[in-house]
Amino acid sequence: TISGTAKILDADGNDVTGQFTVTGTAGTLQIRRRSLILTSADAEKVYDGAPLTTADLPDGGITVSGGEPLAQVDFILELFRLAKEKGIHTCLDTSGTILNENAKKLLTVTDRVLLDVKYINDADYTKYAGCSIEKPLEFLAYLQTQKIPVTLRQVIIPTLTDNEEIREINNNYRGIDKETDVL
Repeated sequence: TISGTAKILDADGNDVTGQFTVTGTAGTLQIRRRSLILTSADAEKVYDGAPLTTADLPDGGITVSGGEPLAQVDFILELFRLAKEKGIHTCLDTSGTILNENAKKLLTVTDRVLLDVKYINDADYTKYAGCSIEKPLEFLAYLQTQKIPVTLRQVIIPTLTDNEEIREINNNYRGIDKETDVL
């Protein structure tokens, strides 16, 4: 006779009862694993014991952003290399102000770039971003020579960037998504 509440422990002695449904009737004890659904932004899969792989996801990948990713190029290069080995799409969100040999190495394992163009004219770029607009334009030109897809992005700041000038850059370079992300 079984009485009380069933308790299931894993190999390490941890209580994993919550992962199972336990029912009892006279002479029978059934322990069944609960259904677990793995969900990403684009897909979901009922867990069946097999690993979730990129083949289970229709699209997606990893995007590195925040601060200036090219300031951490060694780490991101290794991350993107590992991602590419696993067939994971890689995307770099950058201001495009650093284009040295290490950045160029990183771009060899980058599938797409989101290029944040902060201002359109050199005076505003220099005043507010601390560098010439030529730096991100050189970065954009390099992306074009390497045939790396790029999406231009710009944060709208009233009276500074709330105009259509970004479309001029969009129209002057090949390989840019024709829709600019206006944030």
